[in-house]
Amino acid sequence: APGPGAHALEGRLPKQMLEHRESYTGEADSFIPRAVVHRLDKGTTGVLLLAKSPAAEAHLTEQFKGRSMEKRYVALLLGHPGGDARAASVRVNAAIGRDPKRPGKMIVAADGKVAKSVVHVHAYDPSANVSLVSVELHTGRQHQIRVHCAHLGAAVANDDDYAGSADVAAFRKAFKKLPSKRPLLHCWSMKLAHPVRRDKELTVKAPLPPDMRRVIEQLWPDLPGKPEKWPQAKEWRVRLRGLPYSVEAQQVIDFLAPKLAVTEEMVRIPKKNKKLRTVKAGDMRPGEAEVFVQATAEAMEAVR
Repeated sequence: APGPGAHALEGRLPKQMLEHRESYTGEADSFIPRAVVHRLDKGTTGVLLLAKSPAAEAHLTEQFKGRSMEKRYVALLLGHPGGDARAASVRVNAAIGRDPKRPGKMIVAADGKVAKSVVHVHAYDPSANVSLVSVELHTGRQHQIRVHCAHLGAAVANDDDYAGSADVAAFRKAFKKLPSKRPLLHCWSMKLAHPVRRDKELTVKAPLPPDMRRVIEQLWPDLPGKPEKWPQAKEWRVRLRGLPYSVEAQQVIDFLAPKLAVTEEMVRIPKKNKKLRTVKAGDMRPGEAEVFVQATAEAMEAVR
């Protein structure tokens, strides 16, 4: 018999698209209509694509399998995923497998399936220790964003499964009236080839849900309501001049610390006692340093 998902779609889709979908996913749970070509984690809001015809179903399924879709999620995190360096963009390439100690849950595991994500930090509130991020998914593992963010030390806010219970309790106390069993994770955008008009590109977006909007407005009242207008990080090369003749990397780090978190790997300084007879493009003189960093334009303006 059709499950509750199929009943909700009755009268909205052709009858044949409400039949049991093929088991190419290997999933062995309750009845899922063939119109549903992908799924969201329980409690996750946002874009859900439905196929209205067998041709659309086949084409959408092919895109999901081939990972040709661009999927972007928005999340609130407990902590900063960029670590002590406060990196504005973090690439995660960490395999995911089943957690042997917790049935139904996942974990970063060396023998798991390949999983790749890119986390972009748009805002961070140090007093609340909460980050606003968007995440690009380059694979589609179960609970991927939640597992990867927890692996970075910044679990999805309000996530009872992957965040620490004390952290979740403190977050709920600070931001009252939050639903339980609801990680603050939202599938904001999907970009794909149109399943029927093959020469067209289709972009589907879902507005942020009220619970996430409320937290964002409380922490960052001046931030635009649309994710596409949020500050975007990019790579910068900063040249510093007028520094001590034999400047050390740590001095550069300390100098920038009030405005920008930098690690030693990001700093380039001239070789000590190097006498330059001729100066070529890109050469550094004594008393100069270069820093390679990912940051938003706003952060770099503060550094300037």
